Amino acid sequence: MIEDFASRVLREVARLDPCAAVVEVGEQEVDGLTDYSPDGHQARADLAVRALRELETLHGALPAASPLHAHLA
Repeated sequence: MIEDFASRVLREVARLDPCAAVVEVGEQEVDGLTDYSPDGHQARADLAVRALRELETLHGALPAASPLHAHLA
């Protein structure tokens, strides 16, 4: 459950910030460059807000706080 969430969020982060995907994770196949315009920054901020909200709902479904949950939070 949390692993699926983490994979999905990482794919979305890589889509919104291909430059970080290359530098941080060594991703080789990216499309385009990171949008550093105000719209691009807003899209990444919106993703962070959505991910944190969803992470909090997952937290209640987990038997105990996992290290992955703590890292993502």
